[in-house]
Amino acid sequence: MSFVSVLVAGCAHSGGVIPPDPVDVRDHAPAVVSVNDYLRAESFLGWNAAHLVDGLALLDGQERVVQANWINPLGGTDDRFWYAVQRSGARRFVFVDPAADSSGPAFDHAAVAESMWRLNQMLPGAVRITADNLPISTFTYVRDTEDTRLPDLSRIRFYDTTTDQDLWECNLRPVDCEKVFGFQPPPDRVPSPNRRNTAVVHDGNLSVISQRDSVIAADSTIVVQDSTQATSDGKPDHGYGIVPQECCNAITRGWWQDGARLPGNPPPPRPLLAWSPDSDKIVTHLYDDSRVPKLHLVETAMPRPVLHSYSYALPGDTLLPTYELVVYHVKDDTLVTIEGGPMVDGFSGETFPVQWSPDSTHVFFTRHKKDYKTYELVRANALTGDTNVVVTETNQTFVSLNTLFPLLPANWRIINGGREAIWYSERSGWGHLYRYDAETGDLINPITSGEWPVLNVERVDDEWVYFTALGRDPDRDPYLAHLYRAPLSGDTSRIELLTPEAPDEEPANHAVQISPSGKFILDTYSRRDYPGRTVIRSGNDGATLMELETMDISRLTGRGWELPQHFTVKARDHVTDLHGFLHFPSNFDPSKEYPVIDFIYPGPQVGPILSRSFSVQPFGDPSALAELGFIVFAMDAMGTPQRSKAFDDADYEQLASYALEDHIFAMQQLDARIPQLDLDRVGIYGHSGGGAAAAAALLEHGDFFDVGVAGAGNHENRSYFFAWGNKYEGGNYEDEWRRVAEGTLEGRLLITYGTMDDNVHPNGSLLLINELIKRNQNFDVLVLPNRSHEYMNEPYAIRRGWDYFVTHLLGAEPPWDFEIQPPPGR
Repeated sequence: MSFVSVLVAGCAHSGGVIPPDPVDVRDHAPAVVSVNDYLRAESFLGWNAAHLVDGLALLDGQERVVQANWINPLGGTDDRFWYAVQRSGARRFVFVDPAADSSGPAFDHAAVAESMWRLNQMLPGAVRITADNLPISTFTYVRDTEDTRLPDLSRIRFYDTTTDQDLWECNLRPVDCEKVFGFQPPPDRVPSPNRRNTAVVHDGNLSVISQRDSVIAADSTIVVQDSTQATSDGKPDHGYGIVPQECCNAITRGWWQDGARLPGNPPPPRPLLAWSPDSDKIVTHLYDDSRVPKLHLVETAMPRPVLHSYSYALPGDTLLPTYELVVYHVKDDTLVTIEGGPMVDGFSGETFPVQWSPDSTHVFFTRHKKDYKTYELVRANALTGDTNVVVTETNQTFVSLNTLFPLLPANWRIINGGREAIWYSERSGWGHLYRYDAETGDLINPITSGEWPVLNVERVDDEWVYFTALGRDPDRDPYLAHLYRAPLSGDTSRIELLTPEAPDEEPANHAVQISPSGKFILDTYSRRDYPGRTVIRSGNDGATLMELETMDISRLTGRGWELPQHFTVKARDHVTDLHGFLHFPSNFDPSKEYPVIDFIYPGPQVGPILSRSFSVQPFGDPSALAELGFIVFAMDAMGTPQRSKAFDDADYEQLASYALEDHIFAMQQLDARIPQLDLDRVGIYGHSGGGAAAAAALLEHGDFFDVGVAGAGNHENRSYFFAWGNKYEGGNYEDEWRRVAEGTLEGRLLITYGTMDDNVHPNGSLLLINELIKRNQNFDVLVLPNRSHEYMNEPYAIRRGWDYFVTHLLGAEPPWDFEIQPPPGR
């Protein structure tokens, strides 16, 4: 049995790496890297590997679990849906009626393709349309002409995925497609629940457009007549509904790709506002960053560079972005200010979502102190603006409203007609749900409890709250999510598991969606090292009702791709279990030693692994890098979320430690089990916070780490976004910077940054570069003109990182000028 096969078998039973039989490891892996090795590594990059996996969906080249598109989500009880999935390398659209226990093609793919081709074949450069390359990513059913609340399942409408993005309408019985006049709806239009009005923000002012108003097209400009302007005193930097300029894409949002501006103008962002259920009111914010100091970026251009400036508060600033909430009453054309403002903002969008009471009389929202140690849930009267505090939550470090907040939405819900609230708190040391009286602020009862965290609230009805949770079964990997339901009454003995695996199935991570009526659960369950399947379960007891998809990776493994190997080790405290994965090259030779490369993202808001669902597109593309002759290591260390509050707080006020002691100790433990790991040759790479960690590893732990690639790092957090430092660092900036800046660089370090990075400003990298120059340190720099923060997945940046490790860690000569091909469509 090969070494990798032994690892797979061991992981399936123990959750940790089981070493192979003793071997006499005498040689390093061969220090020869060929063009074919690079080609094989390129084929395992996520955007290439994803096309070889069936049973998952691809959206714009990104893998997705099967996603339900409910036919009539506003209806509340219609549980029919369609989804897109990859089968045999082609996108297929499937229609499902769970109540009828039926599924099948959403339409005749070949007939739709033929009908579209008849109209497109005369176009210059037209590509033959077939069932296997339909230029459709999503569609909607045309509304019934007699009752617009209902869909007409015989007609679909969609914008094709060609450059022109033509609007099509297809009759499905019989199939007949035609192009119709229309534009992609602008993202800055927010329709009311009854679809009779649309809210839009322009230059900081709110307007409401009636469905009766005329909309005409002239030279690609949408002209709206007879709209009602709700406000007139707003400005772009002190306005209603505006998206804050602060972190993380104020300049490059949706407009830059591979160092160049995309054609045309950037799409307007969706304004921050929420309609009331009765469609008569809009709650939004009056946001003020007019006095916030500016940061500046310089765009490389001909003949002169272009200066871009944007508001961006730093930890030491006293002038911070603030906001106050207002309610606009559409029928009365009046504006009501909610008392309690102005409030300090933080991460963009934290002021939303707000939640309305079902009767549209009250607005609920959260606000926090500047240091994030206090959060409040507030109830406001939409007519008068008067407020009362429902919950005040405090913590000695920082308060989180979800263990993955703001990546996942805040875990609070308004229930029982607006009279009660579900609140998420880590006050017990674990993230749990509590039930409050929304009028008096009294705690009614805890809903969940125990040494495990709630992950996300999925649904609430009159009796139950449905939620995903982690680690409730102590014998499982604590990162595997399951769906449960708990009675609102707080009787924890009645908590029910709704996503059980069959006795002969592997433990898995469950990504769930609950149908509008609550009767059905769409469950895609898998694990990073276990391709799974998608089923429909009963919303009442979790029983499997329908089998929809099974993930098939045979086309990928046929090219040599290997599943990652799960491991468990002890943390720096020698008590806490840590979990991670090792990625081996497909041509792994158990008689040789391999350099180890650590892919790091230290958190604290996420770790480098994040979801435990199956993925061929994990952060950092470790499988591709491993193909060049490395074993790649990734692990969620202490100081990352999804565990206990103490685990998450492990590096509070000492972020610059980056949990590197955990990483070093973990690799030392694995080295004792796996003789093929060569800890005399250790590399590390990361981006953003991971880039800062990679640089710190070389500067503070040069006796262990030999080569690092540090991308877009926030090396000096006094030059990074104020909310990040205020929430996670607690003001300990100077000591942290001193630890990094005064370190001795013993190995090889490549620092990379993009000159248009409007998340982590280039100043963060330049401060470190300047400090290293002052101390006469040797290092390398790669500057990427006009790149934003997201350049990590750009082919050139990937290849240069590969070259650096091959040259300085493997001791080989990389292929000269090898060019990684970009993802399809780029």
